Amino acid sequence: MTHTHRLKLGFVSLAVTALACSLPGTPTPSPSVAPPSSADVPEATVPEPSASPTPTIEVAAVVIGDDTVELYRLNGTSAGTWAAPGIHWPRQGSVQTVGSTVYYLKPSTGAVAEVSATGTSDLSFTATAGLSAFTVSPDEGSIAWSTSTYTDQVVSQLWLAAIDGSGIHVALESDPADEIAAWFALEPVAFGTDGSLVYAWQITGIGGYILFGGHSSLYRYDPVSATTTPWAPLLSDSTGPCWNTVREDLAFAVGHCIGTDGTLAVRERNLQSGIDVAFPAFPGQGQAGAGAYSPSGQRLAYAIARGDPDAEAGQIIVRRSPDSPLAPLASITNGYFRILYWLDEDRLLVGGMEDGVEKVFLVGTDGVVTPLAEGPLAGWIHLP
Repeated sequence: MTHTHRLKLGFVSLAVTALACSLPGTPTPSPSVAPPSSADVPEATVPEPSASPTPTIEVAAVVIGDDTVELYRLNGTSAGTWAAPGIHWPRQGSVQTVGSTVYYLKPSTGAVAEVSATGTSDLSFTATAGLSAFTVSPDEGSIAWSTSTYTDQVVSQLWLAAIDGSGIHVALESDPADEIAAWFALEPVAFGTDGSLVYAWQITGIGGYILFGGHSSLYRYDPVSATTTPWAPLLSDSTGPCWNTVREDLAFAVGHCIGTDGTLAVRERNLQSGIDVAFPAFPGQGQAGAGAYSPSGQRLAYAIARGDPDAEAGQIIVRRSPDSPLAPLASITNGYFRILYWLDEDRLLVGGMEDGVEKVFLVGTDGVVTPLAEGPLAGWIHLP
């Protein structure tokens, strides 16, 4: 689909930043002058060659099909199909896009697999019993994965290695004697730009009408010193999955979580000071999640939903800078926006559900929404 439409803005209209343009005025005739003599004409100079323009990097939305990765350009046309045996609906920690590669859990081999324009291959060193989730660093230099086995309690381990399999080791593992409840498991969240790993103790065995994913807690692991720091520790033995994302510089995290004061709100945590800022709720905010920071870290977006399976409706909320107010950007009826990815400072790639169908949208910060494809969104890649 390539048509474009504007969804209703919820409650207030966002101010669109106007670009100032200087319009040329009416030219003023030059006064008549005598032509210069040859002595007055400067020697001709050859201009320096201009630098080659920076090539535009084309990107594609990654949509998961039946054992395939479907690629769609931002105009909605197909950019190709990659075979990805064993790939499933992209749940948290099971599929990740980085650069020009899609990584995914491959049940048939019990390992993380990678698929790109050159084909599919397994990272065989990740083949460990009970493989449950993984994350790859932004530079594709490192990978972390977790394993979980279930007996009378959850036994889990968190593994680290370079992407070529060197340096493989168990960084953390569950301990029956620790203070973590037996039904929480280790799960990698994201690598920071400093090489450290954010991980979670994640609740297991929950169910219900839960629209958004998340992490029950956030901890930092320093691979150099092998030490951990609790950034958003578990508040109780029933802490649900609420933290959505951490900023790439590991300065802030956002989620729809209960604070230390016991109140539930979309909140942003300063990960160095531990101080939370709770955001005001918007009308129709029965559930919230899918928080995402823009590449600069200055813009923040998240989704809210009514939380009514019989009459669902959702919105995207945006904060344009750390000092700007939050405001609704776009809305959807008969569905909700499920997952958000920033392409740049002005565009979001959004996965959602509408009329019972998984769909992919391109959403601008001007509120324009363009449907791109149908199917579950897993992220976006640079086209080779």
